[in-house]
Amino acid sequence: MLCINQEKGDLRYSTYFHHLIFYAAMLELVNRNKVFLSQGSWTISDQQTGDRVLDEVILIAQKY
Repeated sequence: MLCINQEKGDLRYSTYFHHLIFYAAMLELVNRNKVFLSQGSWTISDQQTGDRVLDEVILIAQKY
């Protein structure tokens, strides 16, 4: 949704595609109760998911 041009129905810029992938992974982590929003800030679990890609996203998100 972040990368889609709503008027044309295509990707806006390929440079934004990595944001789409990252936020889709973050949404999956929220669904798995590994990421929480509490008092206006993100809390990211230290527990691994067992999924190599999602575990890498956790490590990346913890840096920020």
